[in-house]
Amino acid sequence: MQRKRQRRNVVVDDYHSNKKRKLQNEMTTINTKFRSRFEDLANEILYEVFEYLDIYHVYDGFFNLNKRFQNLLMNSNLSIKINVSAMSKSNFEHYYKDIILPNKHRINCLRLSNPFTIDIVFSPPRIITKFVRLETLIFHNIDAKYLHNILNQSIHLPKLHSLVITLADCVQDPNKLFLNILRLPRLKYCKITYQTKKVSRSLEVCFDNCEVSPIEHLVMNCRFPIDSFNRLLCYVL
Repeated sequence: MQRKRQRRNVVVDDYHSNKKRKLQNEMTTINTKFRSRFEDLANEILYEVFEYLDIYHVYDGFFNLNKRFQNLLMNSNLSIKINVSAMSKSNFEHYYKDIILPNKHRINCLRLSNPFTIDIVFSPPRIITKFVRLETLIFHNIDAKYLHNILNQSIHLPKLHSLVITLADCVQDPNKLFLNILRLPRLKYCKITYQTKKVSRSLEVCFDNCEVSPIEHLVMNCRFPIDSFNRLLCYVL
């Protein structure tokens, strides 16, 4: 009786093992056929497919597939958008080295949302000035301490016309912040969100050394002294 039960268990195990092996073989065949057919597509069609995907997913899924896809990603002249949100530091370092730096001349939109991404992108002197197509900068949930360096370097971006900043902490000195924003020579749209501990005379913003800014749309999600706001309106179009 015991031997029959053991023999039956062996048969069942063999059945499941063979079924699993067959399924794995079928999936491998399907994947191979799909990859072969996908690789047969013309470059123009592949570029159209890539336009529907985030560039990181294109990089993650295709960059290490073979030389052809590496060349497709590296040799295109199409504009790309970089959106860095939930990503580990090590993954971003590879992404930055393999995709962002070699394609810095193609990037027209850059969204960063982790402190380490700011350090990596803006710490090398003047590297951001090589992003000659960059039109939109978006910073989400970053610390105010990075702003001075970011805005100082952004002055040299020839096409930057849109800036969105959401800060994770309080702004101690709105003067420097707004003076640097108003210095951006081609900025048309600016949205800024931040908190202050309190509104007092010490937080009033002085615009004495400002020139008229080209900003056409200014969105401020913050507490801002009314007197300073009235003066600010004199410096925006």
